Amino acid sequence: MTHLSLAFLAFLVYSSAAVAQRQHAIVPPTNCVDKARLDGLPIDGWRIVVNADGAKTCRREVVNEFCLGEEYRDAITGEGGCCASPQVLTWIHKGSSLGFCCPEGHHWSGNMATAVGGCCPNGAEMVNGRCVRDCGESSCATSSYSCANNPACGRGSDLGIKFGHCYALSFPESVQFGAQREAVDYIKSVYLTDVPFKVCRATTDCSLGGHITTRDGFYLQDQFSRREDRLASKGWISNAYEGPHLSFTDATSMAGLFYGVPSTCSQGGYALKLRSGPCLGGLATSCTMEQPGFTFWERVSQTLVFSEVACDDFEIPLTSPINHRVYTYRY
Repeated sequence: MTHLSLAFLAFLVYSSAAVAQRQHAIVPPTNCVDKARLDGLPIDGWRIVVNADGAKTCRREVVNEFCLGEEYRDAITGEGGCCASPQVLTWIHKGSSLGFCCPEGHHWSGNMATAVGGCCPNGAEMVNGRCVRDCGESSCATSSYSCANNPACGRGSDLGIKFGHCYALSFPESVQFGAQREAVDYIKSVYLTDVPFKVCRATTDCSLGGHITTRDGFYLQDQFSRREDRLASKGWISNAYEGPHLSFTDATSMAGLFYGVPSTCSQGGYALKLRSGPCLGGLATSCTMEQPGFTFWERVSQTLVFSEVACDDFEIPLTSPINHRVYTYRY
């Protein structure tokens, strides 16, 4: 082999080695994560900092946190969180760590089965999507009265009245809650009495249903209408509190939403306290007139006896205790 051939062969070997070296050369890392990965270090928490000499270096900062209270998952969103004092944690399902955390001075109020509710200030409860505080109870009426026919009589939280049934309302002294001749206000009446009020779930739903409890809201539909109304249009006891009088209204938007609280049994009778308004005030006279109207005030409450009667169309639910034959209509 000539000297020229040997030189050419040496050149080829050198070139191949150079190419291989370039192909397998280690590229210096360009960021902290790549450098950490190359060195076999954790890749989280790195950032570039400049030291006193002006050189850029990589620094790993890791923050370790733990909950000083109880860890939970929001029962609606499923997001994790930490609820620590003075916050208040309410478990919806502790086994699944589902609950709600409320700020100091608040508690969760709502339906535990459906997790529908929210945080309310202490002393208030969630009612129809808003927090309503309890304005206190007044003492029960103790005056004796003659029991009206078929008085509703509940037990515990059961008010003894039912959805879709009609009731005449009277006071402990047996005077009825009725209407005036000319005005639309309700009063202690001797003019228009025995007014059947149908208990409804909503202004669009007066269907028959089960017993009503202290937690159920209801509307009272006046079945008699007004004497001047030739169409005998049904209406509602209005939404009035802190002064304005309870009155007949045919506007569903003005219908009052009521709640009941069991009251004193006396001589076989049974009474309820109605609650209404933003503070769930009690039923009371609005002024000191000879025939005052009624409104809802805080910390006061007159009682009413609910006596089941037939509705204005002589509809008598089969579950009613009243005598069906008495109310048979004859043309």
